[in-house]
Amino acid sequence: MFHLPVISKEGFVAGKPNYLVYMSKMTTSTLDKQEKIEKKEIAEKFSAGVFKSTDSKLVVPPEQKAENGSAETPKVENGTSDARVADLASAKDDTPRGLKENPLEKMASPGRTLDWETIKKILNFIKGYLLPYQTTDAHLNRHLMTMYGLLAISKSCFLAMPLCMKHGINLLTNQATSFSSIPFFLAYGALNTLGNISDAKRGVLIATVIQDAWRLVSLKTYDHLLKLDISYHLGGTKTSLFSIQKAKKGIEANLRFMTNTIIPSFVEITIGCALLFTQAGPQFTGVFLGSVLTFLLFTRSASKTRKTFVAKQKEQDKILDFLVTESLSNYFLVKHFNAEKIELIKFETVLNKYRKYALENAKALGSINIGQRSIIAIGLTVNLILGAMGVHSGAMTPGDLVMVQTLMVQVFQPLHNLGVLSREFVDSYFEIRELFRILEKKPKIYDKPDAVDYDFKGGEITFKNVSFSYVPERPLIQNLNLRIPSKKIIALCGESGVGKTTLYNLLFRFYDPEGGDVFIDGQNIKDLKLESFRDNIGVVSQQPVLFNDTIYNNLLYANPKRTFEEIQDVCKKVGLHDTIMQSKEGYDTVVGDQGAKFSGGERQRLSIARVFLKDPPIVLLDEMTSALDAKNENQMMQIVDSWRGKKTVVYITHRMHLNDFADSVVMLRKDGTVEQGTHAQLSRNYSSKYYELWHEYLARKTEDLFEGKDNEAETKEEIEKKEAEKPSQEKPTQ
Repeated sequence: MFHLPVISKEGFVAGKPNYLVYMSKMTTSTLDKQEKIEKKEIAEKFSAGVFKSTDSKLVVPPEQKAENGSAETPKVENGTSDARVADLASAKDDTPRGLKENPLEKMASPGRTLDWETIKKILNFIKGYLLPYQTTDAHLNRHLMTMYGLLAISKSCFLAMPLCMKHGINLLTNQATSFSSIPFFLAYGALNTLGNISDAKRGVLIATVIQDAWRLVSLKTYDHLLKLDISYHLGGTKTSLFSIQKAKKGIEANLRFMTNTIIPSFVEITIGCALLFTQAGPQFTGVFLGSVLTFLLFTRSASKTRKTFVAKQKEQDKILDFLVTESLSNYFLVKHFNAEKIELIKFETVLNKYRKYALENAKALGSINIGQRSIIAIGLTVNLILGAMGVHSGAMTPGDLVMVQTLMVQVFQPLHNLGVLSREFVDSYFEIRELFRILEKKPKIYDKPDAVDYDFKGGEITFKNVSFSYVPERPLIQNLNLRIPSKKIIALCGESGVGKTTLYNLLFRFYDPEGGDVFIDGQNIKDLKLESFRDNIGVVSQQPVLFNDTIYNNLLYANPKRTFEEIQDVCKKVGLHDTIMQSKEGYDTVVGDQGAKFSGGERQRLSIARVFLKDPPIVLLDEMTSALDAKNENQMMQIVDSWRGKKTVVYITHRMHLNDFADSVVMLRKDGTVEQGTHAQLSRNYSSKYYELWHEYLARKTEDLFEGKDNEAETKEEIEKKEAEKPSQEKPTQ
């Protein structure tokens, strides 16, 4: 995931903070000047020492001169200085070197023009929800048939109404027959009522069809997101969620556009032309068709300019969503660096751009509305004049004139709606296109067509000539050969950045190695179904992940078949039960976002309890005691010890005294070599890297202990005395 930079040394190029120009490279040439003016205004506000946000809460008083004559740093309301805000005054208009485009806008941009390939995909998707018998869903087909039956009834009623009006008006012109007009007016009211009822019932069916469509696409998208590999989720999940939520409205708009406008308008125009031709003649029909054709051509032409502004507005909308989500989800980071004003400045900068594109969009939309309404008005006026001339010459009756005008108004109304909904189609197109792009992404990690189920044979793990790197220029693991025996406890250690956690990721197959293979019980994990072997692995990650749900549901997530009594027993083993019961809600206590209501140690113990409940034969522990005190650490290691001879356990720890619990220690070195042996062997091998790190660790812990900083480890003398009492073992391998 791309993260917005908080101001840092790297954030300045030639004295310029990069966030001022962070959103600056997307405008057209006609808008660039306006952007530069806005940035100058922001810089001028800060150079003057006064900046107010839209809610007037952010105030920077005028700068004051220091005794030596230099300008002091502007101060914020509470009196604390904020040099980062003051640096805004030195911002220039030119884009700094190396920042030629906005990475956020590149991330948010879906492209600014319509492409027919995507339009075909949209139409192909909604086709099954428009035309009966395109799917085998009998329920959906029945709904569609009923919907079109109601459409025929409503349009027949609405188009018969002008005929009733015609005959009623003609009867009114003669006093002798005026009373006979009442039945026609009653029929007019009855047809109007029946048409409205049919339309209302059709609307309910349309809503049902739309929700069925959205339900299907939601399930499909969610399933696809869960199947995408970790590299995708580390790069853009939040923007994907924004796109999916916005695409929901887009799908609704498109289905409503087709069911409420395109198809009904086509029916009305066809029947309207037939009625005009038979009741009023070709002259009126020609004016009507000419008005419709002109309306459609104008709408298509005028909408081209607006599409650019719509796309830009959508891009800024996504960036606003991203900014808010990032700032609020990293609440503590913002507070720790006192960066509220920086976040507000970034947010206001994007808001200004959003406002600019929204206004341009509104101007373009206003021009389109004026043109559309003018075309409709001209068409109605021409036919009205023709009708008046016909009545004057005796070729038409007043009823004919009323019928023609009423019929055209009725047909032009959905035509005007066509313009409104076509704009919604353009607006929603970009979100739907982004949704399709998400669905078209192929996961890099997937089951082969001939993948088989994992056959558990003890849990032996083998890395054979494995090479891997996150960045091609920085190899992380090179030609690693490592065998982890089944049902043994292995401590995995090494300096930071040598790839310890990466081995876990490769074993769980979050990534595939660039070279070599990973085996479990002699079976290449690439040949196995992901679900089958992952079900046999339990993981306690370095940063425990918890849902914002109850303790009970978080624990039950590991194994839904576990009973409440089993959950309580496990929590007692990890020392959590008493802590949980201190809360009023007990196991129904909501843990908060990522377990924020609990300490780091409590979150780690919840994570361990979850693996305990899953009870897998292979357990991977990554710094599982990093947030625990000495008492809870010993308790956790006793749990690990209880798995000896029963499970294959691999744990990573920087607390090197815990390596003594392991049957064997694997030491990864930055040069790619591996040292392997027991803790006693490696700690006495003077030529090993492990020996060096172990004695550095002892010295550091002893120093911390004397300074009162550490209560987690024994003194150096106590540890060495305990080791001396152990029998010597075979020489370690390197």
